[in-house]
Amino acid sequence: MARTTGQSEAWTDVETDKLLKLRRDGIPNKSISKKLGRSESSISSRLRECRRQQILAKPGQAGLIVSKGFENLDSVSDNEEMTSIIESAKLDVSLTADNQILNKRFNEKVRTELISDNIIRTIKALPEIPFPYTSKKPSGMDVEEMVALWSDAHFGVNFTPEEVGGLAEYNSDIACDRMRKYVEGILRIHNRESKTSNIKTLHFMALGDALAGMNESGAWSATEIREDIYEQMCIAIREIEFALTHLLGTFETIKFYGISGNHARIAKVGKEKDYATWELVMYDIIKEKFKNNPRIIFNCPKAFFISTNIQGYNFYLTHGDDAKGINSVTKLGENVALTLRTFPDYLVAGHFHSTTMFTTNCGKTLINGSMMGPDNYALKKLQKSCPAEQTVFGVHKDHGMTWRYDLRLDK
Repeated sequence: MARTTGQSEAWTDVETDKLLKLRRDGIPNKSISKKLGRSESSISSRLRECRRQQILAKPGQAGLIVSKGFENLDSVSDNEEMTSIIESAKLDVSLTADNQILNKRFNEKVRTELISDNIIRTIKALPEIPFPYTSKKPSGMDVEEMVALWSDAHFGVNFTPEEVGGLAEYNSDIACDRMRKYVEGILRIHNRESKTSNIKTLHFMALGDALAGMNESGAWSATEIREDIYEQMCIAIREIEFALTHLLGTFETIKFYGISGNHARIAKVGKEKDYATWELVMYDIIKEKFKNNPRIIFNCPKAFFISTNIQGYNFYLTHGDDAKGINSVTKLGENVALTLRTFPDYLVAGHFHSTTMFTTNCGKTLINGSMMGPDNYALKKLQKSCPAEQTVFGVHKDHGMTWRYDLRLDK
């Protein structure tokens, strides 16, 4: 028996199913009210409750409900009922869209967690990486040997700041002061590097042009040479003797290499043999001074180069004046390799009054600076304004050159 309008008894599951079926078929609330014997307000209330419980429309059915609802609009005469139909359809669409968003987010979360779980399982399945730890300390410090380059002191040269645009000043007093600074710098570096390495041997490489030379034996300016060759040699011998004596207090062994430069020739090129230089005479005098000291080993040949081995690495020493310009120094290593039929690991030279190092196909090339700084030769011929610098570096048996210092002497 149908209920009278206004009854508000509890809805049974059977009644709810009928309500939802009629609503999905697009039947207006007023007609459903008559069929089920309930008031329109009861119908609307039950539908709202079903929408909250998301059982009114299944995913994908909202459009069907809306279309069916609008198909029956022509038979609806009550504006309130029409509004009810439209609002119900809008709510159906909103609930369906919300469900789709929730489903999408849920699927993304599940997919992400599945990927994460797979990654975690894969990582756990990998074998453990061993991290060995040893508390054993090295049995002793590594042995390194120290190399000190010394070149282009030009004892006897004198120029004022006005002659070089205020960039530098040089004379015998300044030269001697810088020689003392260089020795102090070598000792200071030894003290620093000895904290990690055992450094007992010093290779002191005199690469030439310690003397300014004679005015008549070269094309250099006579106005810059103030002391004659005798005075130049006396100053140079005194300073080298001072350096070696002080360095012997720190190093167990000093190996002294002496190369003649192009400034100390006894005569013009072609008049005497190439080895006829005042520098070679100077080296012989120094050698005589230390002849009773077995801790200093001298290597001062008549040849213009020295080939030696330090810690298993081949070194080639030359003054560098055979290279026609600093740009051609890069080919010097190739020429040496062809001459000696072996590639030098390190080619060491002076002459160019500028400190630099570069790598070629034949190893590394080191160009030592000068004791003078920017003189007219460096400014005019080389177009360089390099400070007064000399280079010191270490050699390790496994790593070759390890550390390097370009010591400033003009401060």
